[in-house]
Amino acid sequence: MEEVEKFVVGEPMHEDDNPSQIAHLVLGFTRKLNKLFPHIPVVMHDERFSSNDAKRIILESGAKKKKRQDKSLVDKISAVLILQDYLGHLE
Repeated sequence: MEEVEKFVVGEPMHEDDNPSQIAHLVLGFTRKLNKLFPHIPVVMHDERFSSNDAKRIILESGAKKKKRQDKSLVDKISAVLILQDYLGHLE
């Protein structure tokens, strides 16, 4: 089993670089992660447009309307996109 090196958390930002309305909720979540896992660093990564990109990917996949409206699917794909973007910036 692989050991967790760090948590990558999407940082909700507006296009003008200001935090979005839910930024305080994400900050609270990262604080809880730090408290529960003090030995594992938490990295914030810009998540702008990840939901829109996820919706586009779902649409392009040919998914039916009900599937396209599934917020949990959008969230899962957004998480993958955020992680891919984070890892891409490391190279």
